[in-house]
Amino acid sequence: LHIGASLGRVAAGLSIALLIGIPVGIFMASSAIANRILHPLVYFSYPVPKTALLPVCMLLLGLGNGSKILIIVLTTVFQIIVAVRDAAEHIDQGIYYVAKSAGAHKKSILKDITLPAVLPELFTSIRIGTGTSLAILLIVEAYGTRWGMGYYILDAWSRINYIQMYGGIVIMSVVGAALFWILDGIQWAMCKGTR
Repeated sequence: LHIGASLGRVAAGLSIALLIGIPVGIFMASSAIANRILHPLVYFSYPVPKTALLPVCMLLLGLGNGSKILIIVLTTVFQIIVAVRDAAEHIDQGIYYVAKSAGAHKKSILKDITLPAVLPELFTSIRIGTGTSLAILLIVEAYGTRWGMGYYILDAWSRINYIQMYGGIVIMSVVGAALFWILDGIQWAMCKGTR
């Protein structure tokens, strides 16, 4: 139950971050005006320690899952935006010219050229985001919940049950490694054409 609660929060946070980060990153790469406007905002927000915003998130969304998921979103979305934007900017513009001259529509260009080109960097940022999300669970699950590996570890520590505490840490490490292996498999399957 603790593992399921934590994985649910991480999955929800990463999914929302991807839904925001991928289109924003591609939009910044395709529009010089958008990049000039959003670039300072992203770079200003990126280094801010997101756990410091936990009280604000709890004030806005309460003590439930919403505030915890929002912290995960804020922790991961900026690195996804930067990774996607940088990858999209490095696509050879000649490929776009050839596709457009062949009559390709914007949707097909996005699906067949842009998205496959940004996938390797996107998966790298997802792996980093997954590790970071698992790490901050120790903080975000310390408040307003009785479920989650962060709560489990801190509860064991407060009861001076170090065997249970380190057992929870080992479980988190195993779960993180399993997620990385799964992501590696998905990347291998999806990025065959980029290798």
